[in-house]
Amino acid sequence: MKRSIPCRSRTRTWTLLAICAAAAVACGDGDENTAPGGGSVPQSKASADSAAVLAATTAPTATAFAASWAECAREHQVCSFEGTRNVRFGTEASYVAQTRTGSVLCNSIVFGSDPAIGTLKSCWVESGEPAPSPAPAPAPVPAPAPPATSTWLQCAREHQTCSFSGTRKVRYGTETSNVTKIGVTSLLCNSTTFGTDPAVGILKTCWTESTTTTPAPAPAPAPTPVPAPAPVPAPAPVPAPAPAPAPAPAPSPAPAPGATWTECAREHQTCSFTGTRRVRYGTATANVIATRTGSVVCNSITFGTDPAVGILKTCWVESTTTTTPAPSPAPAPAPAPAPAPTPAPAPAPAPAPGTAGPRVSTFTSSGPITASAGQVISGVRIQNPNGPCITVPSGATGVVIRDSDIGPCGGNANIFIEGANATVEYTYVHN
Repeated sequence: MKRSIPCRSRTRTWTLLAICAAAAVACGDGDENTAPGGGSVPQSKASADSAAVLAATTAPTATAFAASWAECAREHQVCSFEGTRNVRFGTEASYVAQTRTGSVLCNSIVFGSDPAIGTLKSCWVESGEPAPSPAPAPAPVPAPAPPATSTWLQCAREHQTCSFSGTRKVRYGTETSNVTKIGVTSLLCNSTTFGTDPAVGILKTCWTESTTTTPAPAPAPAPTPVPAPAPVPAPAPVPAPAPAPAPAPAPSPAPAPGATWTECAREHQTCSFTGTRRVRYGTATANVIATRTGSVVCNSITFGTDPAVGILKTCWVESTTTTTPAPSPAPAPAPAPAPAPTPAPAPAPAPAPGTAGPRVSTFTSSGPITASAGQVISGVRIQNPNGPCITVPSGATGVVIRDSDIGPCGGNANIFIEGANATVEYTYVHN
C-alpha cells in the first residue's frame, strides 16, 4: 500500500525519498542471495549504497538561492513573518531550509538537524525579492572639537584658605608637581587637606579651576615695518669733571644690646633652643616675633600670619650672649658736593581684599599700638619707622589682629608678640 507525502520543499522531498529507499532495502525489496541451508539475506552492496544515500541526503547542504534572504532571528529565538515562507537555518556556508507559516523557533530540534555543529546559527526568511544593493558607506563623522582646556586661577598660598563659590576642582602643589581635590566653598591649602605633599621642601600654592574657558585670541596682524631713523650725530664729548674724593666707608650700625639673632630653621622645619627665647619668623625685612620655650615649628600657622607672602621664610632665635660693642667711627672725610636729593618712592598701594590679605579696602590710620589682653585690632593702617607697629606684651593674652595694613615699621619686627594665644589673620604685613 502506497502513501502519498506532500512535498513542501525540494530538500525535504529528497530526504524522505532517501529514507523510503533505505527502508525498502532493509525489508527485502532488493536482490537477495540464498544462504546456506535456505533463507535469504540482503546484499551487502545494497545496504552500503542505501547508507551512503541516507548520509548524503541528511547532511547539511550549502544551496545557492536566487531569492533574497533576510535574517529574522538568532539561534533559540523566534523568527516571525507574514504568510508562508521558506526559512533557512544555519550559517552562510552550511544550512537547511523548511517551509513555515507565520513563525518558527530557530533551533536544531525544529529543523531536524544541526548544519554547523559548535557554531552560533541564525535563521533567514525568504523575501521573494531580489537582494538589495549594498548601502553606500556612510560619510565619515567629523572628529569632535577638542575639549576646552581648564583655566586655573591662584587662590591661596600654602597654609592659607582658598575660597571660591560652589563646587570646584582645586589644585595644590607647584606648576610641575601637584594634586587635585574637589571642594565646596573653601579648602585649607596644605598637605593634610590634600592627603600628600606633592613637592617636599618647596613652598606650594593652590589654584581653582575656572568654570569658563577663554577662546584663543585672534592672531595679531603683522606690524608694519618702521623705517630706520636717520642716525643722530654724536654730541661733542663733554670734558669729564674732576672726580670727587671717595668718602670713607660708613661704619656699620651698632647692633642693639642683647638682640643678636641666630638662624635656627628654615620654613616648615623645627627651631630648637634652650629655655625661653624670642623667635623671629619671616625675612630680614618683613617678620614677626613670638616668645617660645624649648622649640617652635617655623611656619605661618605657628606665628599666626605670613609676613612675606610667596617668599621662603626663616626662623632666628635671639641669642643670650652680649654683643660686641660697635667700633669707633672713622674720621669724617672731606665734604663732597651734595648730590641732588633722590625723591622718596611713592607708598605701595594697599593690597586688594582676599584670602591672602585684608578683607576690607579702607583702613583707619593709627600710631603704634600696645595691645591689652583680649583686644581686637581691626581695619587699621600703622606705620612706625622708630619701632614695632604693634606690641603684644607678655601679660596681654588672646589678642586678635585682623584686616589691617601693617608697615613699614622699625625695630626687629613689624608685630612684636610676647603674649600667649595671639592671632594675626587677613593682615598685610610689609616693609
